[in-house]
Amino acid sequence: MYRERLWPSTWVWMLAFGVVGMLAWAMGFALGPTWGLAILALGAGVVVAAVSATVPTIAVTTTDLIAGSARLPRTAIADVEVLDSQEMTEAVRRVSSPSYLMVRPWATRGGVRVILDDPDDPHAQWLISSRHPDRVQGCVGRRAGHGTLADGGES
Repeated sequence: MYRERLWPSTWVWMLAFGVVGMLAWAMGFALGPTWGLAILALGAGVVVAAVSATVPTIAVTTTDLIAGSARLPRTAIADVEVLDSQEMTEAVRRVSSPSYLMVRPWATRGGVRVILDDPDDPHAQWLISSRHPDRVQGCVGRRAGHGTLADGGES
């Protein structure tokens, strides 16, 4: 129903490649331009591979909400709230109950708060970063002001 990968923002990529570039320049200056270019290519490849391997995915299926490596049955969800950047920052700062956090401020500032209705789950809520929190809310939980679930079932 929905899938999103939280790739880092442009400034994160620029910072990572800037560090690799400085290292390659220094090594090229010390060992020669061939070594510098080799280190630049190798370093860029390592950055791309490391980021690609660690980028979390948010997915909504007909039965589950998946955030990173965690999976939550949609039947355990009581409500979903869209949080703007200020509300998300406040929510993370004021986490008092056990919560599952998948917060990636270098990718996006907004997100969703998923309130759980499962007495067996050790978490009372999930806080999840998302570039499209309204889409996540629409696919996963209750729509604001409506009493029906996004998939058409009654609440």
